[in-house]
Amino acid sequence: RESAGVWSDDDDDPTLLGSLTYDGVFMVTRSAVDLGDAASLRRARASCVTFLDIAVPQLSNKTRVFQTYATTSHDLPNVLAAVAQCGVTFPSLLRTTRPWSCCARYV
Repeated sequence: RESAGVWSDDDDDPTLLGSLTYDGVFMVTRSAVDLGDAASLRRARASCVTFLDIAVPQLSNKTRVFQTYATTSHDLPNVLAAVAQCGVTFPSLLRTTRPWSCCARYV
């Protein structure tokens, strides 16, 4: 993780989310679920809170989305998948009209 507490593809901007963001969120949440212990789940939830605190304002900014995330085929889908992964693992972190799901369904 970068100094901002999230997984970033950009060394110059540790809050710039992208392809590595989903990889990091997936690894921390799935590992915690697989381990099943309270300490791992607390750490994973804290990671999701930190990530969402950065992601939500960025994804709510239309200019940022179109100028930063929509310029590649990987960044926007991966950031949204990371939001979904946090929402699937910790549903109380997201307030939406529909439940989130994600592309990597492992049972």
